[in-house]
Amino acid sequence: LNSDSDPYSDHDETIAGTNPYDAADHTDFTATFAPSGGDTAAELYFNARSGRTYRVWFRTNLVSGTTELVETINATSNWLYNASNTSDTPAGFYTLDVSAP
Repeated sequence: LNSDSDPYSDHDETIAGTNPYDAADHTDFTATFAPSGGDTAAELYFNARSGRTYRVWFRTNLVSGTTELVETINATSNWLYNASNTSDTPAGFYTLDVSAP
């Protein structure tokens, strides 16, 4: 089911802690790339919800190679997560998974 007709199922929204009846309430994970002092940095953002565990994953190639765990975040309150990846190779593919207690 998708009660609010947004891109996320009611099941996924329940796990994420968002309201499945409000299309404006969702996790909103974005990764952008910007110059940072001569290097390129990946800026990662998402809306964290209290009591959820988030894992940010990275891979340099969408079809092959290994997926690396960048960070695990245990949210103790609702907040906007913002982190930068300024490693030698921050450009690639980022994914986010969320789990509920």
